[in-house]
Amino acid sequence: MDLSSPGAWAVWLLAAIATYLGSYAAEKGKRRAATEDSDRIRDELGRTTRALKEIEARISLGIWQEQKRWDERKDAYARLLVWLDKAYSGILEIAPKTDERAIPGVIQRILTPLGEEFRRAKSIAEIFLPPDDMDPLISLFPALLEARSRDEAAETCQSAQRQFSNNARTFFSGPAKPNALQ
Repeated sequence: MDLSSPGAWAVWLLAAIATYLGSYAAEKGKRRAATEDSDRIRDELGRTTRALKEIEARISLGIWQEQKRWDERKDAYARLLVWLDKAYSGILEIAPKTDERAIPGVIQRILTPLGEEFRRAKSIAEIFLPPDDMDPLISLFPALLEARSRDEAAETCQSAQRQFSNNARTFFSGPAKPNALQ
């Protein structure tokens, strides 16, 4: 190409400018596409992060609630086991040779002061403990009032205490804590 003529220079200049502008536009397009992709990715990441935080919050709440129920069960078992121990200790204080006709009245006098404590512990336990675990306690009072000797009453109380302790042990050593994620 002969660059001595002004038209040739104009064509060459226009070609150079066109090449530059084409290259500039292509590069600008790539940057703009990258920016748009970046914005889209940032928006998706924000939505994903919010969803993840909601899931984490639900899981944490479920785990906290299950732990709270677990603690309440433990406390209910403990309160009732303490009550059973107090009842057993009171029965052991009965004189061994007490007339069998007097035993129910003596037992009633021993258990009456413990009655309110038992009712409170039992009302909470009924919420958190499996119903079958309460059976040894429910049948204890009638069995104690039918006892004909201090030793029979003590054995009845001790048997209920062993059964209730075994229920607690089975409950806490049984399957792992329920999974809050289910």
